[in-house]
Amino acid sequence: MKNNGKAVTITTYVAGIFAITSALLVMILLIMSAVGFLFPRKTKLILHTDTLVKTYDATPLTGGEPVITFGSLHYDHKLVTLSTDEYTNVGEYANEPLYMIVDASGADVTDLYDIHTDFGTIIIERCPITVYSPGMTKPYDGTPLVSGNIYISAGKLAKGHVFVSGSTTSITDPGSQSILPLYSIINEDGVDVTDQYRITDNLGTLTVLPVPIRIITHSASKIYDGKPLSLNEWEIGHGSVLEGHQLEVKCTTEVSEVGVYDNLANVTVYDDKKNNVSYLYDISIIHGNLEISPISLHITTGSLTKEYDGTSLSCTTWTLDSGKLGEGESISVINSAVLNTVGNASNHMTFAVHDKKGNDITSRYAISYAPGQLRITPRSVTIRTGSATKVYDGLPLVCDEYEIIKGSLCPDETLDLAFTSIVNIGYSNNYVIDCSILKKDQNGNTVNVSGNYVISYDYGILKITPQ
Repeated sequence: MKNNGKAVTITTYVAGIFAITSALLVMILLIMSAVGFLFPRKTKLILHTDTLVKTYDATPLTGGEPVITFGSLHYDHKLVTLSTDEYTNVGEYANEPLYMIVDASGADVTDLYDIHTDFGTIIIERCPITVYSPGMTKPYDGTPLVSGNIYISAGKLAKGHVFVSGSTTSITDPGSQSILPLYSIINEDGVDVTDQYRITDNLGTLTVLPVPIRIITHSASKIYDGKPLSLNEWEIGHGSVLEGHQLEVKCTTEVSEVGVYDNLANVTVYDDKKNNVSYLYDISIIHGNLEISPISLHITTGSLTKEYDGTSLSCTTWTLDSGKLGEGESISVINSAVLNTVGNASNHMTFAVHDKKGNDITSRYAISYAPGQLRITPRSVTIRTGSATKVYDGLPLVCDEYEIIKGSLCPDETLDLAFTSIVNIGYSNNYVIDCSILKKDQNGNTVNVSGNYVISYDYGILKITPQ
């Protein structure tokens, strides 16, 4: 039993030593690997090419060789460019040359390096040119208006390239047409290289103007007679239709009532096949006038005079001096002048004319008139003032008694009188020092109408005797 225990202890001890030794070996290997002793670390390089730009000129643009902008090669190693890119046509391309790194013996050692690239771009831009063709204008004559050739007005083609102006643009009927960009650029091999150019079109417009023609319609006038007025007469004021074309003008205005109207017209141009070709013409019309004048009537209005009586004065009588109404027509007075106070006024009236159906046809007549006169004369009134006597007492003597001894006031009108007075011994006429005749108007306001009267007085006597 004692020997077996020793054997187990020795075996366990040896196993532990082995495990510790294995762990140490693994750790050493990891450290050596990390520092590059077992597997060497690759050298980092950054390779760079520039961005190259040029305007298209039909010659190639070659990419540049790579250069090291970060890191360095090992001793006796060399960066070798195998090929570079080359481009001729417009576009953007990567500037990515083929390369390798070799040692002194020429062996490829590229894999010994951790290579990053900063490669630029090869850019070929379109070549700018401007093409031009002038615009043109002419009146319509049935023949086409054709554009001239298109040519280069600014910029320059690459060597060996040819600018070819294509079909011309044309227009025959009135209107406008932009000159079409019908052209191409061909290289020396006959290939179309138009897309290699940035082309600015400065192309004009072809314009065919319609043929100008001016029509003048004639004028006519008459006094109203109830019948329609029209006039299908006209003339050409300017221009003419082309050979083989026919002008047709129809005056369309027909009027019956008093007024001034444009003599309108429809104008059409036909070709020899009776096709409407009016669109080929710029037709303007100067319209004449069709005028129907009103019938003249002259009227004298009546006259009237009265003495002021507090009422208004008007007169609706009239006499037709000249002119004639149509059958069944009648004149009525719409309003007439009114005079309310003493004075004179012209008897102005407004008239209306109606037909036998009662329709107002006043616009068919031009009514003039000679007005009569309205006159209101003053109303005469005589007032007798009262008399009074007293013994002197130092106080004024006043007598406000009166009577109308001739004439009268109008209804609803009243007298408002102020009388004189005496204080001293003696006598005096009982004068009226203020006289007003008053009435109420339609609004209830008191108004003075004294101006419509002629007032005379028969004065009484005021007398003061001594004590």
